[in-house]
Amino acid sequence: MGIDLVESWASDNSLPLAHSKTALLRLGPRNSSHPYTIGGSLIDSVDSVRDLGLLIEPNLKFTRHINRAVALALLRSKQLLKSFKSNSPQFYIFLFKTYVLPLVEYCSVVYSPPPSSKLAHKLETPLRFFSRKILQRCNTPYCSYSDRLSQLDLFSMRHRRLKAQLLLLYNLIIGASYFPSLETHVRLSSSSRRPMSLICINPNCSNFFSTVIPIWNALTINVPHFLCPSEFNSLLVNNIARF
Repeated sequence: MGIDLVESWASDNSLPLAHSKTALLRLGPRNSSHPYTIGGSLIDSVDSVRDLGLLIEPNLKFTRHINRAVALALLRSKQLLKSFKSNSPQFYIFLFKTYVLPLVEYCSVVYSPPPSSKLAHKLETPLRFFSRKILQRCNTPYCSYSDRLSQLDLFSMRHRRLKAQLLLLYNLIIGASYFPSLETHVRLSSSSRRPMSLICINPNCSNFFSTVIPIWNALTINVPHFLCPSEFNSLLVNNIARF
């Protein structure tokens, strides 16, 4: 068993495993309840586990991670508004981008929910709240969320996640980022008229590629040649709606 091999290797190299810090997360509803042990100690089953800062659940919905990230972002936003006083919207935007955005954008390409889902709307909450508060503080009349984004030259969280996903896919295609067995998920079309068109190998499988590739193809349908990184970034900025 793989666990036994890891334990044996760790023991041989004088790197004992921390049993108390080891947890078992069973993915999927049909996963068996087989017990696993390390050094004779039973590994406790958990309903979520943190891995590299990302809260992972058995259903891979990332609901807990998103709820926690939004709660922390709102708390940080309120702390910033309480700690700083200014009449400059740009000053507050700098604070938001520095101290709040990283909380809700970390690993966003991994957990990004469908655009129309409740979780996607929830991820907009910190920016909705902060943009409204700073315009109130700067004596600016109330306006809608989309108008506030335009006025403050900001982009919605949905826009930023979509751009990050498309940039990741671009980096995978050109080889700047690594994904194992990429050719089993996506390949470039052989069409000379649409040199950036992609073919999803498993379009009926709900995953990153089946979600992002249709958007990629819609954006690049009239592109005459394969774009360099700066050209692709400009394409995204000019063609993805701010909101």
